[in-house]
Amino acid sequence: MVDEVIRIFIVEDDPWYGEFLEAAVQLFPNVEVRRFSTANSCIEAIQFKPALVTLDYRLPDMEGKDALMAILEKDQKAKVVVVSAQEDIETAVDLLKHGAYDYLVKNDQTRDRLWNIVKNLIKEAKLERENQRLKEELLKSIQPVFLIGKDANFKRAKSIAEKAAKSGTGILIFGPSGTGKKTMAKYIHQQAGLASQPFQVFSPIGLSEEQCEQVLFGRELISSIGIQREAGLLVQIGKGTLLIEHFERLSASILEQLAQIQRSKHFYSKGSNYRFEISGRLLFSSQTTSEKWMQLNPHVADLLFTLTEMQIELPPLVQRKEDIELLANWFIEQSNGNRQNGSHRFSKKAMEKLQSHHFPGNLRELKAIIDLAIVLSKDLFIEADDIVIQSQSKQDTQWLNEEKSMEEYQKDIVFHYLDKYQQKVLVVADKLQVSKSSIYNLLKRERGSNNE
Repeated sequence: MVDEVIRIFIVEDDPWYGEFLEAAVQLFPNVEVRRFSTANSCIEAIQFKPALVTLDYRLPDMEGKDALMAILEKDQKAKVVVVSAQEDIETAVDLLKHGAYDYLVKNDQTRDRLWNIVKNLIKEAKLERENQRLKEELLKSIQPVFLIGKDANFKRAKSIAEKAAKSGTGILIFGPSGTGKKTMAKYIHQQAGLASQPFQVFSPIGLSEEQCEQVLFGRELISSIGIQREAGLLVQIGKGTLLIEHFERLSASILEQLAQIQRSKHFYSKGSNYRFEISGRLLFSSQTTSEKWMQLNPHVADLLFTLTEMQIELPPLVQRKEDIELLANWFIEQSNGNRQNGSHRFSKKAMEKLQSHHFPGNLRELKAIIDLAIVLSKDLFIEADDIVIQSQSKQDTQWLNEEKSMEEYQKDIVFHYLDKYQQKVLVVADKLQVSKSSIYNLLKRERGSNNE
């Protein structure tokens, strides 16, 4: 996770002392400093939400107390540290009563005290972001998960999931890309009575073995202030669930560590004897079956059976033809839940077109097609022409198998239509029912990123 920038304002009319304070806070990474020589110039810029303001008590345009109150009137959450040359306890107490975060006297200790204040602010910001992330994950995990389908193989997978959830055994969920492995894991999480606990997802794709270890097991940082421990996902989930995707991409070393943790419910911090207790549950998912692992890497397959006592296979959508209409209507219902102008429906030919497709991208592809059909439909009735199915070649459908954000998929759709209609923005805007300015802005952003 990339740390956010910590914005700091320094209000000081003495250029030399302003540089001195700026040098002290810029020792930290991800710090952005702006200096002001007057109180009013700082107040005008307070809209940019600085995390910290160092405020000289005596400024040419305003006294320290008045400047403090004016800043807090604009932003009540601003942390203002008053810096003064006078050691007046009554003044300091009065400023603290009126909302000052701290009071520093200009002396030999100013630099170190300010350094400690910034260090604590960064720590608080990290904790706040982490708490916010955990709250968001918790809200997602609490939302009920529905598994839609009447196909016999799918119902069997659902039944196994419900039994496995109650037993607490290790579980591997496997199936082609887009078949709903993450949704199945959330369903198991809730069926196990853990809906109020965190649900986290980890993927090793794009990470080195060392980075995977740091994310999963945490790390220790040794600095001048001692040892700082950053907890990994195994600790962060508490009593919740951690889904490890692309199980087969993990190294044998990490798999062996996970197997040991599965048995002992604890592990030691790397390079020290600090013990972490584990109370959460591990789930695994993969696109590769255990039979293929046994052929390619018997050792990995052996670790698989150590970690997972039960396996749940999710069938591809091409084997669930009877579920296509059910799922399509479910996606429509979810989309219509955010609308006030009625519900979309499929024409008979539109549904026939959907059911004739083999869906190499599975549920993810079906949802993408439905989302686009809603945009393209002229009214609440989705016609066959609104069902846009890409070329059947692997190259043309590869984008549907990739895990992207909704913004990235929307960009793909816009560029697809620009190519289809010879870069005619007005035509594409009409087809997608969006403003032409939004397409021009997208093109501008894309060209800007390509030129960086």
